Amino acid sequence: TDSFVEISDPTGLIFGDLVIAPNEIAVGQIRVSTDVTESEKQLIAQNLNGKTAAMYLNLTCAVVFYNADTGAFRMQQLTDMQQPMRLTVDIGEYASKGENYCVLREHAGVVDELAATLNGTMLSFESSKFSTYSVAYTAFAQPTPTPMPSVSPSVAPVPTSTPQGKPSAKPVSSSMPSVNISSSTPSVVPVPSVAASAVPKKESEIYPDDNIKDDSDTAASANHTADEALQAASTWLMKWWLLILIAIALATAIVVGVLIVKKHKKGKHAKK
Repeated sequence: TDSFVEISDPTGLIFGDLVIAPNEIAVGQIRVSTDVTESEKQLIAQNLNGKTAAMYLNLTCAVVFYNADTGAFRMQQLTDMQQPMRLTVDIGEYASKGENYCVLREHAGVVDELAATLNGTMLSFESSKFSTYSVAYTAFAQPTPTPMPSVSPSVAPVPTSTPQGKPSAKPVSSSMPSVNISSSTPSVVPVPSVAASAVPKKESEIYPDDNIKDDSDTAASANHTADEALQAASTWLMKWWLLILIAIALATAIVVGVLIVKKHKKGKHAKK
């Protein structure tokens, strides 16, 4: 964006060599813009010396002369001043990004470094020329992240199984073994004796009759147990039946006795 500042110079210290007539009034108009050419940016970048360029400004000054007698106006461009002016620029977020702030000025192809003072976000410097300016600073060192050790998973090679061929069967000769007959005494090839290893037999195989006897005893024992259980159940049922019959008999006798007593009492009353 563009901004304008009007200045007057009654002492002639700012406007310098500009000729001001006695009947003229000179008013300077400073224009601040961001219109900077690429060639000017490249020239400033070559003189950063490790700093970072934050923003670019183009300052120009046009002096307007007003003749009070004739009412005429004339304008003249001002590039140099007799004494420097103090300029203050708001650099905003760039104020917290570094340190050692300065201003680089490009004027007529020459780049000069100007000292600057930072107060909050306001950067102040002095200059006697209207030219292209760039705010520069030394950026804060970024913390170097600690590299994490790279873990490469080791993959054990899987052994490839080489298929083995089936063992070839030995050829069986269908012919009878050959016997060499000579005039000398035939040699007898001793036949290796194979000692028969005794295989232990099971006890049931050694005494089969005892095994059969044990089975029959087990069956007889099971039958005997079943008979005893059946007999015990029958005895229990018989006892309960006897108790029930006795109870019925007692109840019947009681009822009959009561009836006899009642009948006897009625007969006495009837005689009276």
